[in-house]
Formats: sequence, structure tokens, C-alpha cells
Amino acid sequence: MDDWKEAWKLSKIELKRRLWWIVLGVIIFIVAAALLGFSFPYYMDNNPLLEENNPGLYDIGFIVLFWLVPYWIRPKEFRYQAVSNDFRVTPYFIKLMQLPIPDSVIIKHRFLSQMIVAVPYYVLFLILFYVFSGLTGTFMSPATFVVFAIIWMSFAIYAGHGYTASDAGDRISPFKMVLLSIVLGGVGLLAYFWFSFYSPYGAVEWTVLLATKWPVLSTVISIVLAFLGMRYWMYHMEKTMNKLDYLYG
Repeated sequence: MDDWKEAWKLSKIELKRRLWWIVLGVIIFIVAAALLGFSFPYYMDNNPLLEENNPGLYDIGFIVLFWLVPYWIRPKEFRYQAVSNDFRVTPYFIKLMQLPIPDSVIIKHRFLSQMIVAVPYYVLFLILFYVFSGLTGTFMSPATFVVFAIIWMSFAIYAGHGYTASDAGDRISPFKMVLLSIVLGGVGLLAYFWFSFYSPYGAVEWTVLLATKWPVLSTVISIVLAFLGMRYWMYHMEKTMNKLDYLYG
């Protein structure tokens, strides 16, 4: 518990320096809620406007919003980046490692800072998304929507915190970085083409289906994945911290 108190003190200092970026994040999520909310009934109805002109982009918008956006809405010093030819890390993290702060406190601080900002973003988005989608025809009951929200917020935790863990950095050559980018890009393209042209449902449609037909099971599995994901990424960060030398970069 003392570790969490110390982590909260560090997070308060950081969040004050990120105030305007947090405001920017609120604006982005409000705009996203309006765009995705108003178009949701058309997406569910397989409207040609979305199917033919923007195949798969609705699903990509949802996934990117919950997976990537909260992490990247922050000042550069708090973002993962290259600091030398083969060393990528968050500059702020290097500063933390130079101070007499226990590793356990630093780990909790990084995850706490992310959650304090990201969770309100998601709650704001989901509430507005439900309201905006209701203005043009809601396809989910309130109970189903709660399960739908749990599925996506859990995804944000077990997938999105991979970026939180990346704050600790890694050593990777430019060649390996290019190779990794190609592999990840290829996997992303395969997933995009599958959901867009072969799957009977899009990614968002699948989560609506799961929330509608198997609400209890979907809720339990999502929460378990979120818990395990959080534990794994915290362990991954600790392992990275023990391996890298932050004094010399």
C-alpha cells in the first residue's frame, strides 16, 4: 500500500505537466464518440456508405482509440522513442531510474498515471457513444451496452498496457526495428483484410454479438484477461528494468 501512495505522489506531479495534453485528449475522445456514435447504426446495418467507401475503417477507429490513442496523447518526454542508435525508451523513465526510488514504486507509478488518464477517457467516450448512437437508432439495451463497455475497456488494459510497459525501453538495432515493423504491419494487414472481406462480422460487431448472446461469460473472460494482462505487463516492465543499464543508455 505504501508503494501505491508513493506512486500516486509521482503521478500527481506528472499529470500537472500534462494538463493541456489531457484536455486535448478529452476533445479527441468527444469528437470520436460523435463520429463513431452517429455512424454506429449504419455500421450495424451494413450501410453501403461505410461498407463500400470505408471498408474496415470503423473497426480500425475503435481498436486504435482503445489500444493506442491514450498513450500517445502526452508530451514527447513521456513517450517511447529512440534516444540512441539502438536504445529506445521514454526519456522521463530514465530520469526516474536515476533517482533513489524503488523499482516497484516506479512500475506502479507508470501504470497508475496511464489508468488515471485513460479510464476517464474511455468512460466519457462510451457514455457519449451510447447517447449519440441512440439519436439515430440504438442497437443495444443498457445491460448489453454495459457488457460491451467492459469488453472494450478490458481490451484497453490487456492490449494497451503493452505501451505502458514500453516506457522501460529496450535495445533493438535499426534493422531489427524495421523487421519488427514489417512483421507487425503484416499481421495488422491480415487482420484488416480478414475482418473487412472474409469475416461475417466486423470487430465491433463481434463484441456486440458477444455482449448480447453471452453477457456473463464475456464479462468474466474480459475481466480475467484485463487482470492477467495488467499483471503480465507489470512483470514485463520489472524484467526490463533489471536487464537494461539506464545510467549509460
